Amino acid sequence: MTVGAMITVLLWLAASARGHAAPTDDFDWPAAADSAIVRSLTISRGNIFTPDEPEASRFYARLANALHIVTREHVVRRGLYFTEGDTISAADLAASVRRLRTYPFLRTRIDLDVAGDHDSVDVTVRTSDAWSTRPEARLSQSGDLFEWSFSLRESNLLGLGKEIGVEVGREDQRLFWSGKYADQQLLGSDWQLGLSVAAGEDLEAQGVTLWRPFGRPATPWGFHVEAGRYEGTLIDRRGGLDGPEWETRRWSLVANGGVRISGDERGAVRLKAFAYLVSERYTPPDDSSEWVASDDGASGPNAHAPLRERQIRGVGLALSRIDERFFRFTRIDALGQYEDIDLGGRFEAGAAYSPASWGALRDGIVLTLDGCQGIGLGRESFLRLSARGVGLLAAGRLEDALIEGSARFHGRIDTRQTLALGIRGEFGVRVAPQRFPTLGAHNGLRGFDAYRFCGERMILANVEERVLVVEDLFGLVSVGMAAFADVGTTWIAGRREAARPRVAAGVGLRLEASRTSGVLVTRLDLGYPVVGGDREDGWVLSFGSGQAF
Repeated sequence: MTVGAMITVLLWLAASARGHAAPTDDFDWPAAADSAIVRSLTISRGNIFTPDEPEASRFYARLANALHIVTREHVVRRGLYFTEGDTISAADLAASVRRLRTYPFLRTRIDLDVAGDHDSVDVTVRTSDAWSTRPEARLSQSGDLFEWSFSLRESNLLGLGKEIGVEVGREDQRLFWSGKYADQQLLGSDWQLGLSVAAGEDLEAQGVTLWRPFGRPATPWGFHVEAGRYEGTLIDRRGGLDGPEWETRRWSLVANGGVRISGDERGAVRLKAFAYLVSERYTPPDDSSEWVASDDGASGPNAHAPLRERQIRGVGLALSRIDERFFRFTRIDALGQYEDIDLGGRFEAGAAYSPASWGALRDGIVLTLDGCQGIGLGRESFLRLSARGVGLLAAGRLEDALIEGSARFHGRIDTRQTLALGIRGEFGVRVAPQRFPTLGAHNGLRGFDAYRFCGERMILANVEERVLVVEDLFGLVSVGMAAFADVGTTWIAGRREAARPRVAAGVGLRLEASRTSGVLVTRLDLGYPVVGGDREDGWVLSFGSGQAF
């Protein structure tokens, strides 16, 4: 049985599973019927430190509240899926709270009070703001790869929910600066806008995104378009940090839009039309010997083949099916913030025609796949399976295809400990060399330098025990620790015998600001190569934002 078939069977078997965790709805539905009219809607907005918190009287809390502009009431109202006079259900209320939790200027602690009788309800929504003006110094080290940046970002400009930011730093061994703007309520609507620009040493990039998301199963239609352009040098890091630099010109336009054709409050079937336009051109270094490597048995000669031009022009259709089952957890990826975990299922498959007459390299069909399924394993544990892939079917064979499958387990050992397990595989089929999977401290194999290993195929397994040490210290930060082990390998298609296991183990520190929104954990890990390292290898330090897996 192929890996793709195994993943499909797992997703199908998981579709009938039922979890036992508590759902996100933590309010009582007072109406006798399943739906009721909203008689009144009250919005109560809190500052960063609310009066009921013990830290509110401290100097730094009073200063933060004085400097901060509280989110305007109409911004919170616009984030809800209802207003006065609408007919709603308990599912509408729960979906509204989840959407508010995605806003970067609101804390995840959102309270909802519902009172009423058999056919009407009074709703009160209580929010508190996150600290939205963030001067940040970002340092990231993965073995010998050290990157840094300084930025100033305001995610709630004048309390209107608009985001603007600037950043300067060093990435991929190059100095750069960038700017961005984001609006989650464009002109007071459900449309969202994102703009970005970057420039630096051998770097020029622009991007724009405009979308109206499918916010929930009941959303009747959605649209998304994203365009980007990049000109500059690309460091070829297949197998190490000091790879050659390729002159790169790349642009892309990806758009999709569709309608809900059937469903209910928890699930929906959607039909989408999409366009997938990609152009990638690479100019090799002057000295071709820089990028032709010998076969060392670790990744093979094909792992260092020259980067390949890609030209895809595809227009097609996709069909998707979703089934939402949200549950609320803490101490999964974050240390203390609420996290809405969807243990439902999602499956989408699409096909697009990409002819040479439109500028593609050859006639073909672009195939896409994206699916996930959650399985509740008790009140405090769950498993999430996912699979995704994209490839070109041309002249009767699949090429330039990359398929990824993963399984993630999270289990709460007690109120302060969480066990996290993960396994992920990436499998390329005649894939362009620039898309080869890599392993190292930067992408899951802590204890080895970033991008150390490379191949067309990759398997990685991680295990991590996360412990909350101090929660909400001085009302500002939570501190955690972690012990981990990583096992992985890469190989070239047809040469599985050359795959050698690499094992790393170590410990880590986790920090999370209490007054921010969502999952924003700072991670610092110290790993050691236990198996598969060279004589000169030693401890590797890596740090950055977010959990390692």
